[in-house]
Amino acid sequence: MKKNLLLASLFIFATGLTSCGSSSNNNGSLTIRILNLEDYIYLNDPDSGYTEDDMTVQFENYYKETYGKDIQVIYETSDTNESIYNDLLTGRTKYDLVCTSDYMLQKFVREGLITKLHKAENEEDDWLTNYHTYASPTIKARLDEIDVAMKDGSTEYLEDYCVGYMWGTLGILFNPKYEGFSKDANPLEDMAYWNAFWDKNYNNTISIKDSMRDTYAAALMHVYDDELAELKESYNIRLNRIKTQYEEGEMSEEEYKELIATTDSDYNSKVSEIFNRTDNDTLKLVASSLEELKGNIFGMEVDSGKQDIVTGKIGVNLAYSGDAVYSMDLADEELKDSELYYSVPTNGSNIWFDGWCIPKDDSRSEEQFKAAHLFLDFISDPEYAAKNMDYTGYTPYIGGDIILDQVRDWYDARTDLIYFYDEEGEYENDDDRYLSLFYTDPETDEEVEVWYEDCHFEADADEAYDGVALYYYPKNNFEGEPLDFKIDNKQVYYNERLVIDPEWQEVDLSYFFNDTLEEYEEATFYVDYYCEDNGAVGRQFFVQYPSEEVITRCAVMDDYGDQQNIKVLKMWESFKSNALPVWAVVILIVTLSLMAIGLTYYLLSKHLKKKLRIKRQNAK
Repeated sequence: MKKNLLLASLFIFATGLTSCGSSSNNNGSLTIRILNLEDYIYLNDPDSGYTEDDMTVQFENYYKETYGKDIQVIYETSDTNESIYNDLLTGRTKYDLVCTSDYMLQKFVREGLITKLHKAENEEDDWLTNYHTYASPTIKARLDEIDVAMKDGSTEYLEDYCVGYMWGTLGILFNPKYEGFSKDANPLEDMAYWNAFWDKNYNNTISIKDSMRDTYAAALMHVYDDELAELKESYNIRLNRIKTQYEEGEMSEEEYKELIATTDSDYNSKVSEIFNRTDNDTLKLVASSLEELKGNIFGMEVDSGKQDIVTGKIGVNLAYSGDAVYSMDLADEELKDSELYYSVPTNGSNIWFDGWCIPKDDSRSEEQFKAAHLFLDFISDPEYAAKNMDYTGYTPYIGGDIILDQVRDWYDARTDLIYFYDEEGEYENDDDRYLSLFYTDPETDEEVEVWYEDCHFEADADEAYDGVALYYYPKNNFEGEPLDFKIDNKQVYYNERLVIDPEWQEVDLSYFFNDTLEEYEEATFYVDYYCEDNGAVGRQFFVQYPSEEVITRCAVMDDYGDQQNIKVLKMWESFKSNALPVWAVVILIVTLSLMAIGLTYYLLSKHLKKKLRIKRQNAK
């Protein structure tokens, strides 16, 4: 998870909260201990509308019901990936499951800190059935294929050590109507490129991450922008040539798909090579680029940028996709005349993965080892993955019909066609005001709820449902015969209500959902806005589920290795030592001297997260 809640951790430290424990408990039941990043799993929060038990308690109940034995899950959180690494190094507390980011997982493998997952010899012995069934094949493959060069010269792969949890991108979050921009700025176009951070039209309106790896990545892509642009142009030419040959019948569909896959893979490999450069010449170029950047930014931030852009302190922020969704949702709630946008720059960016692993522990029993796997399989069930997604706002690895339904309910424009909110009716609670559209099947004479697949383009509507009467009824108040409704004293018919607007964008997410669906045959969405013509700038749906084209140009961030990490860190420390102007240093000193400000920010962050969760619950 792309977070670094430094102020939160200072607050926790100041209040004397510490965590410790063992692998057993007083009543002798089976125990597993989990370490995760904060706010990264479903938790009971009645004030926000989340009334079910914590996800860990739900697993305890499931385990008892399924295996007839009690289990206790001890759940703890940490503030950063680096803190988790230190926890594993010290061994002060032994954990059975740890969640961390892709580059740290590579480090864990290379340093021998985690153990290989159970490998089933047959389907009946698979402890991760849900994960293997519902994890997106495309996203899972990107994590699985990451190789780790071991100190003895051998190669290991992450697929043997971890289970994917959440994923996303690194990009640019911005407010196109921000008053601080130059009159010559064109944000919707400019922010499609990393070069925007160095553009004087945005001087003193930008915050970057106080994170070596992420800010280094942005500067790296800026340094090699010309090379990346040429690479993309060559890739597009090759793609167009293949598509033309296929359309002219010069190759079979199987050959076409194979060539496209090979071309995508070759392109991504070349982007990845550039994205992970740390040679001496590159370090010099990046250092020079960062020196130039420091004169154009407002400042650096750890975790406050996602709120600063909503309050108007800044207009541009280097952001992780999950934080971008948080900011967009908050801005939609708070800002009357502005919307926030997110860019995955057109010449390339970072695709990140967070995953679960099992630390090495010779004292762990076989039963605990299996229980750890079963917890991972439990949260890989689409039903529970959907709850985690709803609560955290991040995008899970998991597909399946339940996730598809949830995403469609959130973003698909057809949702407004198949649900109706009754303002005038008398209901015991507000949720009952949502009415669902039904029709009488002319062949079976049964009442059938209208669903996404029932929406057609206008040209197909009459042929498909001509003359079929549709009506609404209150979901929670239905008793006996359905209540028939008219709008403006006119009976509602399909071809007057459920017609797809030709202005909507059609988005195919088959690359993500394929092979995970059971009831649905396709994963097509219709949205009133997905992304700009440049294919790099969009809003929430685009942020959570970018197109296959976008993730093809995104590279995984490697663990640079001990020697190169030291070199990059040295360059980064040099940049930070004088990265801020004098006025910013003064502000920083004053801020750090007032720990109460840190506490206030921490509590405000909690309040705003709760507010957004309440909004998501109301939207449902």
